[in-house]
Amino acid sequence: MLSKRSTRFGCLMALSVAGLSLAGVTAASPTQEGEPVKTYDCDGSMALAQFSGDEVFLQYRGTQHRLQAEEAASGVKYVVEEVTETPIVFWMNGDVATVQEADQEPVECTEQAQ
Repeated sequence: MLSKRSTRFGCLMALSVAGLSLAGVTAASPTQEGEPVKTYDCDGSMALAQFSGDEVFLQYRGTQHRLQAEEAASGVKYVVEEVTETPIVFWMNGDVATVQEADQEPVECTEQAQ
């Protein structure tokens, strides 16, 4: 049986693999119903993000992450809540985001028009 998390990201992965345009697409079951999927260009790598309350479900470089919001000096910072996952941080400030994987330099991301 698939977990809720696996099921949510199955839909995001299917969109990514199929190469479909996300313009005008909003998340539907099995993802968070009614929550839009946002697309970011991160220095040539695509990131898909679906925000739900104080969480973001992020697909980046072929890996799915469930990140939890935490305090940041400016904007919103999302971090991995499970210690078993690869460390990754996703910062948001306006329409610009930054993603940083473990031991890597931060990468600036820009939100793509939907």
